[in-house]
Amino acid sequence: MRECRRICAGLFPPYQQDRKRYALSQAALKKVGDYRPESGDDRRGCRLVADICFAIAIHEPSIRTRTTSPRLFWISLCWLVTPVVAWLAMNLTFLAWHIPAAYDFALEHENWHAAEHICFLTSSMLFWWCILRPWPASRQRRSWGVLLYLVSADIVNTLLSALLAFCGQPVYKYYLDHANPFRVSPLDDQILGAVIMWVFGSLVFLVPAMLIALELAGPGTENLSEENLYTPVDNGTPAS
Repeated sequence: MRECRRICAGLFPPYQQDRKRYALSQAALKKVGDYRPESGDDRRGCRLVADICFAIAIHEPSIRTRTTSPRLFWISLCWLVTPVVAWLAMNLTFLAWHIPAAYDFALEHENWHAAEHICFLTSSMLFWWCILRPWPASRQRRSWGVLLYLVSADIVNTLLSALLAFCGQPVYKYYLDHANPFRVSPLDDQILGAVIMWVFGSLVFLVPAMLIALELAGPGTENLSEENLYTPVDNGTPAS
């Protein structure tokens, strides 16, 4: 029983800063301290401690948060790096910030301009996490679905770039109201930006897609297990 009291005292220390928490913890400790086991039977005492621990855990926010927060954090993180969520996060963020109202607002407010690039960076990290799967993610054997993942993202980039390049008029009012330092007209500036985004953006998606396709189409890869794919061997060839 002494051990039970020690454990309970460690779990629920006095909260001098909060009268409600302090009274609750002191009442629990007093109830444990007043208990005297009969005939050497500690089963009722242990049950008493368990009931007190359960009651305080239900009513004590700090204890409930301490036990549930890490679990919720990891569940949320694992959900964010699922392929569907990561794909939607990056592409919807990309499209949303290129809406004329949002784009002009970000250019006119420096803090929001920084927030825009943070959104791009964060959503891109989620997107590429599913491809690269760095530590501590477990390595998984790539499938042909990775190609759909990359090519569909390139289609989104291509459609937006083509729209900006061929629409024939400036889309963003900010460039009409502010002179270009290189003396380029707003329409030409928009077309140049769209072409750069189209070419380099497509390379970012299509080059990895091509390399992964070559890896998946390699001889004998369909018969390799996950362990064989990621475990190096002495002669430099995949283990059979």
